[in-house]
Amino acid sequence: MAISAPTRVLVTGGAGFIGGHVVARLLKQGAHVFAAVRETRIKNAAFLTSLEGADRLKLVPTPDTLDPTLSDTFAQIMREERVEATIHCASPVILSPSTVDDLVKPAVALTRAIMAACAKVGGDKGEKPTVVMTSSTAALYDIPPQEGKKYDASTWPSEDSLTAKGALYSLSKVRAEREAWALAREHDISLRVINPSLVFGPLLSQGHSERKLSDSVLMLLRLAMEGKYEVPAAEKGTFPPVPPSMNIVDVREIAAAHVGALLPSVPEGRYAVVGERLSTVEVRDKLVSVMEEMGVTTDSVLSSSLFPADCVKPDIDVTPSIDVLGIRYRPAVDTIRDTVRDLLPLLRAGQISKSLP
Repeated sequence: MAISAPTRVLVTGGAGFIGGHVVARLLKQGAHVFAAVRETRIKNAAFLTSLEGADRLKLVPTPDTLDPTLSDTFAQIMREERVEATIHCASPVILSPSTVDDLVKPAVALTRAIMAACAKVGGDKGEKPTVVMTSSTAALYDIPPQEGKKYDASTWPSEDSLTAKGALYSLSKVRAEREAWALAREHDISLRVINPSLVFGPLLSQGHSERKLSDSVLMLLRLAMEGKYEVPAAEKGTFPPVPPSMNIVDVREIAAAHVGALLPSVPEGRYAVVGERLSTVEVRDKLVSVMEEMGVTTDSVLSSSLFPADCVKPDIDVTPSIDVLGIRYRPAVDTIRDTVRDLLPLLRAGQISKSLP
Protein backbone atom coordinates (compact mmCIF):
# COMPACT_ATOMS: atom_id res chain seq x y z
CA MET A 1 0.00 0.00 0.00
CA ALA A 2 1.71 3.20 -1.14
CA ILE A 3 1.45 6.42 0.80
CA SER A 4 -0.54 9.07 -1.10
CA ALA A 5 -0.67 11.42 1.88
CA PRO A 6 0.80 12.40 4.25
CA THR A 7 4.52 12.29 3.53
CA ARG A 8 5.94 14.02 6.61
CA VAL A 9 5.15 11.95 9.69
CA LEU A 10 6.01 12.28 13.36
CA VAL A 11 6.37 8.91 15.11
CA THR A 12 6.52 8.78 18.90
CA GLY A 13 8.19 5.78 20.49
CA GLY A 14 10.38 5.27 17.43
CA ALA A 15 12.97 3.35 19.46
CA GLY A 16 10.41 0.75 20.52
CA PHE A 17 9.59 -2.60 18.94
CA ILE A 18 6.42 -1.44 17.18
CA GLY A 19 7.60 2.12 16.61
CA GLY A 20 10.82 0.98 14.96
CA HIS A 21 8.93 -1.17 12.46
CA VAL A 22 6.52 1.70 11.77
CA VAL A 23 9.49 3.99 11.05
CA ALA A 24 11.03 1.34 8.77
CA ARG A 25 7.82 0.91 6.78
CA LEU A 26 7.30 4.65 6.38
CA LEU A 27 10.85 5.14 5.16
CA LYS A 28 10.55 2.25 2.73
CA GLN A 29 7.48 3.91 1.25
CA GLY A 30 9.22 7.24 0.76
CA ALA A 31 8.03 9.30 3.71
CA HIS A 32 10.08 11.79 5.69
CA VAL A 33 10.00 10.54 9.27
CA PHE A 34 10.64 12.39 12.51
CA ALA A 35 11.15 9.84 15.27
CA ALA A 36 10.52 11.31 18.69
CA VAL A 37 12.69 9.54 21.27
CA ARG A 38 13.14 10.35 24.94
CA GLU A 39 16.46 12.07 25.55
CA THR A 40 17.47 9.22 27.87
CA ARG A 41 16.87 6.64 25.12
CA ILE A 42 18.54 8.24 22.11
CA LYS A 43 21.26 5.56 22.12
CA ASN A 44 18.55 2.90 21.92
CA ALA A 45 17.35 4.46 18.66
CA ALA A 46 20.72 4.17 16.90
CA PHE A 47 19.50 1.16 14.90
CA LEU A 48 17.03 3.41 13.05
CA THR A 49 19.87 5.24 11.30
CA SER A 50 20.81 2.00 9.52
CA LEU A 51 17.38 1.50 7.97
CA GLU A 52 16.74 1.75 4.25
CA GLY A 53 15.84 5.37 3.50
CA ALA A 54 17.40 6.71 6.70
CA ASP A 55 18.49 9.84 4.81
CA ARG A 56 14.83 10.87 5.23
CA LEU A 57 14.89 10.15 8.98
CA LYS A 58 15.49 12.62 11.78
CA LEU A 59 15.75 11.60 15.43
CA VAL A 60 14.22 14.28 17.66
CA PRO A 61 14.86 14.12 21.42
CA THR A 62 11.98 14.78 23.81
CA PRO A 63 11.79 15.20 27.59
CA ASP A 64 10.50 12.51 29.94
CA THR A 65 6.85 11.49 29.92
CA LEU A 66 5.77 13.56 32.93
CA ASP A 67 7.80 16.66 32.01
CA PRO A 68 5.43 19.66 31.79
CA THR A 69 7.19 20.89 28.63
CA LEU A 70 6.52 17.66 26.68
CA SER A 71 3.44 18.87 24.80
CA ASP A 72 5.14 22.12 23.81
CA THR A 73 8.13 20.10 22.57
CA PHE A 74 5.87 17.97 20.38
CA ALA A 75 4.17 21.10 19.02
CA GLN A 76 7.53 22.70 18.23
CA ILE A 77 8.64 19.59 16.33
CA MET A 78 5.39 19.58 14.35
CA ARG A 79 5.79 23.22 13.35
CA GLU A 80 9.51 23.17 12.56
CA GLU A 81 9.36 19.94 10.55
CA ARG A 82 6.04 20.74 8.82
CA VAL A 83 4.56 17.46 10.10
CA GLU A 84 1.41 16.37 8.27
CA ALA A 85 0.34 13.49 10.52
CA THR A 86 1.32 11.78 13.77
CA ILE A 87 1.66 8.11 14.67
CA HIS A 88 1.64 7.80 18.43
CA CYS A 89 3.33 4.51 19.39
CA ALA A 90 4.97 5.61 22.62
CA SER A 91 3.60 4.23 25.87
CA PRO A 92 5.14 2.87 29.04
CA VAL A 93 5.08 -0.94 28.92
CA ILE A 94 5.52 -2.68 32.27
CA LEU A 95 3.51 -5.89 32.36
CA SER A 96 3.85 -6.22 36.15
CA PRO A 97 3.57 -2.67 37.54
CA SER A 98 3.08 -2.07 41.26
CA THR A 99 0.92 1.07 41.32
CA VAL A 100 -1.25 3.25 39.11
CA ASP A 101 1.54 5.85 39.12
CA ASP A 102 3.93 3.30 37.59
CA LEU A 103 1.95 2.86 34.40
CA VAL A 104 -1.51 4.41 34.16
CA LYS A 105 -0.59 7.98 35.03
CA PRO A 106 2.32 8.26 32.55
CA ALA A 107 0.35 6.52 29.78
CA VAL A 108 -2.48 9.03 30.08
CA ALA A 109 -0.10 12.00 30.43
CA LEU A 110 1.79 11.01 27.29
CA THR A 111 -1.42 10.65 25.28
CA ARG A 112 -2.68 13.99 26.55
CA ALA A 113 0.61 15.68 25.58
CA ILE A 114 0.62 14.45 21.98
CA MET A 115 -3.09 15.09 21.41
CA ALA A 116 -2.85 18.60 22.87
CA ALA A 117 0.10 19.35 20.59
CA CYS A 118 -1.80 18.11 17.53
CA ALA A 119 -4.83 20.20 18.51
CA LYS A 120 -2.74 23.35 18.97
CA VAL A 121 -0.75 23.05 15.76
CA GLY A 122 -3.79 21.96 13.76
CA GLY A 123 -5.74 24.91 15.11
CA ASP A 124 -2.97 27.33 14.20
CA LYS A 125 -2.91 25.95 10.65
CA GLY A 126 -6.69 25.74 10.35
CA GLU A 127 -6.43 22.03 9.53
CA LYS A 128 -7.91 18.86 11.03
CA PRO A 129 -4.99 16.86 12.47
CA THR A 130 -4.58 13.15 11.72
CA VAL A 131 -3.41 10.86 14.52
CA VAL A 132 -2.87 7.10 14.44
CA MET A 133 -2.47 5.70 17.95
CA THR A 134 -1.20 2.37 19.25
CA SER A 135 -3.47 0.91 21.89
CA SER A 136 -3.98 -2.80 22.62
CA THR A 137 -6.55 -5.57 22.53
CA ALA A 138 -6.28 -5.24 26.32
CA ALA A 139 -8.54 -2.21 25.84
CA LEU A 140 -11.17 -4.41 24.17
CA TYR A 141 -11.81 -7.43 26.37
CA ASP A 142 -12.48 -8.44 29.95
CA ILE A 143 -10.02 -10.19 32.26
CA PRO A 144 -10.55 -13.05 32.09
CA PRO A 145 -12.23 -12.97 28.66
CA GLN A 146 -15.78 -14.29 28.56
CA GLU A 147 -16.40 -17.61 26.83
CA GLY A 148 -18.56 -17.18 23.72
CA LYS A 149 -18.36 -13.36 23.67
CA LYS A 150 -17.24 -11.58 20.51
CA TYR A 151 -15.09 -8.54 21.20
CA ASP A 152 -14.85 -5.74 18.66
CA ALA A 153 -14.36 -1.98 18.25
CA SER A 154 -17.42 -1.27 20.41
CA THR A 155 -16.30 -3.25 23.47
CA TRP A 156 -14.41 -1.99 26.49
CA PRO A 157 -13.54 -3.79 29.73
CA SER A 158 -14.84 -2.43 33.02
CA GLU A 159 -12.32 -0.08 34.62
CA ASP A 160 -13.63 -0.99 38.06
CA SER A 161 -13.06 -4.67 37.34
CA LEU A 162 -9.55 -4.07 36.01
CA THR A 163 -8.69 -1.97 39.07
CA ALA A 164 -10.06 -4.59 41.47
CA LYS A 165 -8.01 -7.30 39.75
CA GLY A 166 -4.86 -5.18 39.68
CA ALA A 167 -4.75 -5.38 35.87
CA LEU A 168 -2.85 -2.11 35.58
CA TYR A 169 -1.44 -2.77 32.10
CA SER A 170 -4.97 -3.18 30.71
CA LEU A 171 -6.19 -0.22 32.76
CA SER A 172 -3.44 1.99 31.33
CA LYS A 173 -4.45 1.07 27.78
CA VAL A 174 -8.13 1.73 28.47
CA ARG A 175 -7.60 5.09 30.13
CA ALA A 176 -5.02 6.32 27.62
CA GLU A 177 -7.25 5.40 24.69
CA ARG A 178 -10.35 6.90 26.28
CA GLU A 179 -8.37 10.10 26.87
CA ALA A 180 -7.38 10.15 23.19
CA TRP A 181 -10.98 9.75 22.05
CA ALA A 182 -12.20 12.47 24.41
CA LEU A 183 -9.56 14.92 23.14
CA ALA A 184 -10.20 13.93 19.52
CA ARG A 185 -13.88 14.82 19.92
CA GLU A 186 -13.09 18.04 21.79
CA HIS A 187 -10.51 19.31 19.27
CA ASP A 188 -11.82 17.77 16.02
CA ILE A 189 -8.85 15.44 15.51
CA SER A 190 -9.12 12.56 13.03
CA LEU A 191 -8.17 9.57 15.20
CA ARG A 192 -7.57 5.98 14.11
CA VAL A 193 -6.58 3.54 16.87
CA ILE A 194 -4.72 0.28 16.27
CA ASN A 195 -5.42 -2.41 18.90
CA PRO A 196 -2.81 -5.17 18.52
CA SER A 197 -2.57 -8.38 20.51
CA LEU A 198 0.69 -9.93 21.77
CA VAL A 199 3.48 -8.83 19.43
CA PHE A 200 6.28 -11.03 18.10
CA GLY A 201 8.46 -10.77 15.00
CA PRO A 202 11.94 -9.86 13.74
CA LEU A 203 14.20 -7.54 15.74
CA LEU A 204 15.22 -4.44 13.81
CA SER A 205 17.85 -3.67 16.45
CA GLN A 206 19.81 -6.82 15.57
CA GLY A 207 23.54 -6.14 15.66
CA HIS A 208 23.42 -2.99 17.80
CA SER A 209 24.88 -2.95 21.30
CA GLU A 210 22.26 -0.56 22.69
CA ARG A 211 18.98 -2.46 22.65
CA LYS A 212 15.79 -2.84 24.62
CA LEU A 213 13.89 -6.04 23.94
CA SER A 214 10.13 -5.70 24.12
CA ASP A 215 8.27 -7.38 26.96
CA SER A 216 6.43 -9.61 24.50
CA VAL A 217 9.72 -10.88 23.03
CA LEU A 218 11.09 -11.43 26.54
CA MET A 219 7.92 -13.40 27.26
CA LEU A 220 8.65 -15.73 24.34
CA LEU A 221 12.25 -15.97 25.51
CA ARG A 222 11.07 -17.00 28.96
CA LEU A 223 8.82 -19.65 27.47
CA ALA A 224 11.75 -20.96 25.45
CA MET A 225 14.46 -20.71 28.07
CA GLU A 226 12.58 -21.14 31.37
CA GLY A 227 13.81 -17.77 32.56
CA LYS A 228 17.09 -19.31 33.67
CA TYR A 229 19.29 -17.02 31.62
CA GLU A 230 20.62 -13.86 33.17
CA VAL A 231 18.96 -10.79 31.68
CA PRO A 232 21.02 -7.58 31.91
CA ALA A 233 19.75 -4.71 34.04
CA ALA A 234 19.00 -2.81 30.83
CA GLU A 235 16.40 -5.50 30.08
CA LYS A 236 14.77 -4.83 33.51
CA GLY A 237 16.52 -7.79 35.13
CA THR A 238 13.40 -9.94 34.96
CA PHE A 239 11.09 -11.66 32.51
CA PRO A 240 7.39 -10.77 32.24
CA PRO A 241 4.93 -13.50 33.22
CA VAL A 242 3.71 -15.99 30.62
CA PRO A 243 -0.12 -15.86 30.32
CA PRO A 244 -2.38 -18.92 29.77
CA SER A 245 -3.27 -17.78 26.24
CA MET A 246 -1.48 -15.78 23.56
CA ASN A 247 -3.32 -14.08 20.71
CA ILE A 248 -0.28 -13.53 18.51
CA VAL A 249 0.29 -10.94 15.80
CA ASP A 250 3.38 -10.17 13.75
CA VAL A 251 4.94 -6.74 14.28
CA ARG A 252 5.10 -6.29 10.50
CA GLU A 253 1.32 -6.55 10.28
CA ILE A 254 1.03 -3.96 13.06
CA ALA A 255 3.35 -1.59 11.22
CA ALA A 256 1.33 -2.07 8.03
CA ALA A 257 -1.86 -1.26 9.94
CA HIS A 258 -0.44 1.98 11.35
CA VAL A 259 0.85 3.19 8.01
CA GLY A 260 -2.30 2.10 6.20
CA ALA A 261 -4.44 3.99 8.70
CA LEU A 262 -2.79 7.26 7.61
CA LEU A 263 -4.62 7.23 4.30
CA PRO A 264 -7.39 9.83 4.04
CA SER A 265 -9.87 7.16 2.90
CA VAL A 266 -9.61 5.25 6.20
CA PRO A 267 -12.51 6.03 8.56
CA GLU A 268 -11.86 7.12 12.10
CA GLY A 269 -12.25 4.25 14.54
CA ARG A 270 -10.65 1.31 16.33
CA TYR A 271 -8.92 -1.48 14.40
CA ALA A 272 -8.09 -4.73 16.18
CA VAL A 273 -4.98 -6.40 14.73
CA VAL A 274 -4.79 -10.04 15.80
CA GLY A 275 -3.28 -13.03 14.01
CA GLU A 276 -3.95 -16.45 15.49
CA ARG A 277 -5.86 -17.21 18.70
CA LEU A 278 -3.68 -19.66 20.58
CA SER A 279 -3.34 -21.14 24.03
CA THR A 280 0.14 -20.94 25.51
CA VAL A 281 0.36 -24.72 25.11
CA GLU A 282 -0.20 -24.27 21.36
CA VAL A 283 2.43 -21.51 21.23
CA ARG A 284 4.83 -23.77 23.11
CA ASP A 285 4.29 -26.58 20.61
CA LYS A 286 5.02 -24.25 17.69
CA LEU A 287 8.09 -22.92 19.51
CA VAL A 288 9.43 -26.44 20.09
CA SER A 289 8.89 -27.25 16.41
CA VAL A 290 10.80 -24.13 15.35
CA MET A 291 13.68 -24.78 17.76
CA GLU A 292 14.01 -28.40 16.59
CA GLU A 293 13.96 -27.19 13.00
CA MET A 294 16.90 -24.87 13.85
CA GLY A 295 18.82 -27.60 15.64
CA VAL A 296 18.42 -25.97 19.07
CA THR A 297 17.89 -28.10 22.16
CA THR A 298 14.39 -27.85 23.62
CA ASP A 299 15.27 -29.15 27.08
CA SER A 300 14.81 -25.70 28.59
CA VAL A 301 11.33 -25.00 27.17
CA LEU A 302 8.74 -24.59 29.90
CA SER A 303 6.62 -27.70 30.39
CA SER A 304 3.14 -27.67 28.87
CA SER A 305 1.84 -29.00 32.20
CA LEU A 306 2.33 -25.50 33.65
CA PHE A 307 -0.43 -24.04 31.47
CA PRO A 308 -4.13 -24.88 31.08
CA ALA A 309 -4.93 -26.61 27.81
CA ASP A 310 -8.56 -25.43 27.78
CA CYS A 311 -8.15 -21.72 28.59
CA VAL A 312 -10.51 -19.10 27.14
CA LYS A 313 -8.93 -17.36 24.17
CA PRO A 314 -10.34 -13.86 23.48
CA ASP A 315 -12.45 -13.90 20.31
CA ILE A 316 -11.78 -10.56 18.64
CA ASP A 317 -13.23 -9.30 15.36
CA VAL A 318 -10.41 -8.34 12.98
CA THR A 319 -12.60 -7.89 9.90
CA PRO A 320 -12.01 -4.09 9.71
CA SER A 321 -8.23 -4.57 9.68
CA ILE A 322 -8.61 -6.92 6.70
CA ASP A 323 -11.33 -5.10 4.76
CA VAL A 324 -10.30 -1.50 5.45
CA LEU A 325 -6.56 -1.61 6.17
CA GLY A 326 -5.80 -4.51 3.83
CA ILE A 327 -3.91 -6.56 6.41
CA ARG A 328 -3.03 -10.13 5.46
CA TYR A 329 -2.02 -12.18 8.48
CA ARG A 330 0.88 -14.63 8.24
CA PRO A 331 0.86 -17.93 10.18
CA ALA A 332 1.95 -17.65 13.82
CA VAL A 333 4.64 -20.28 13.31
CA ASP A 334 6.35 -18.03 10.75
CA THR A 335 6.33 -15.14 13.20
CA ILE A 336 7.73 -17.32 15.98
CA ARG A 337 10.43 -18.63 13.65
CA ASP A 338 11.56 -15.11 12.69
CA THR A 339 11.60 -14.03 16.34
CA VAL A 340 13.66 -17.01 17.49
CA ARG A 341 16.04 -16.64 14.55
CA ASP A 342 16.91 -13.11 15.70
CA LEU A 343 17.13 -14.04 19.38
CA LEU A 344 19.62 -16.88 18.87
CA PRO A 345 22.61 -14.69 17.89
CA LEU A 346 22.00 -12.48 20.93
CA LEU A 347 21.94 -15.51 23.17
CA ARG A 348 25.10 -16.94 21.65
CA ALA A 349 26.89 -13.59 21.87
CA GLY A 350 26.13 -13.39 25.57
CA GLN A 351 24.07 -10.23 25.19
CA ILE A 352 21.03 -11.81 26.86
CA SER A 353 22.62 -14.83 28.49
CA LYS A 354 26.10 -16.19 28.96
CA SER A 355 25.58 -19.36 26.96
CA LEU A 356 23.14 -21.38 24.92
CA PRO A 357 22.88 -25.14 25.55
